[in-house]
Amino acid sequence: LQVQNRPMGELWKPTLDEDNPGSGAFATSDVLMKLQNLIRILVNSIEVSASEICAKPANDAQSSEALLSALHCLHLICTTFIHEAKKSQMEFGRSKTQFGSDWLNSSVLVYLKKLWGVKCLFHEKGDDRFFVFNLKIAELFLCLSTCVDDTMFPAEELCQFVSSLFAKSKVLRNKDLMETHLSPLITCIPGLIASCADDSKGYLLEAFTDAFRDSKVDCKLMLPYLDAVREMLLPEKSGIWFTEIDLGLSEYRSAWISEL
Repeated sequence: LQVQNRPMGELWKPTLDEDNPGSGAFATSDVLMKLQNLIRILVNSIEVSASEICAKPANDAQSSEALLSALHCLHLICTTFIHEAKKSQMEFGRSKTQFGSDWLNSSVLVYLKKLWGVKCLFHEKGDDRFFVFNLKIAELFLCLSTCVDDTMFPAEELCQFVSSLFAKSKVLRNKDLMETHLSPLITCIPGLIASCADDSKGYLLEAFTDAFRDSKVDCKLMLPYLDAVREMLLPEKSGIWFTEIDLGLSEYRSAWISEL
């Protein structure tokens, strides 16, 4: 794949010239604008595809696979976008107001906010495939939550969303599907619990603990669950610290140890 007769890989390399040492920052800005445009196109496409899939009475496997691929691509592009924005701050001395949370809110999150509506549309459906779509959307929001404040995506709503997915995973008919796609969400739980407000943690801890209790020893998710529990039981090893007033955390720690 080439853009303007240049290999795609070269687009990620900031080019400096002797007469203009700041040109690399502008090259990086150009990359961010291209990524921003890709995000806008993908989000619009996902929004349209989601409406069409929800309107169909029968399962359209081809459309579902295409939507799942689009969500996966969007996650990769957003991850790259955030990496490039942070790199621009560090390497070229751009201020946080230029590539910080306010800039992200006005440039990228304004598009991604549409996915919150798509998530609600999927949540009303009972089919397992809609659960997988929402898992991918949750992964994306969890990725974004590490670099922006919660003014656009409130942390409490994100915790409720993630909690609902854990609750839904217990009643899925297709357990293989659940075991394939739930793992990335489990790995994000310690960081999410450590960073969210105390009044948002209770239902998230409850949903996680219930799902952990229901997991079988031979379940593919057992190792991710054990890793998440280890991080919350042994914060000195994981580097994820919890305050002493974390809502009911000691109670849930006892429950996890009991299950072990």
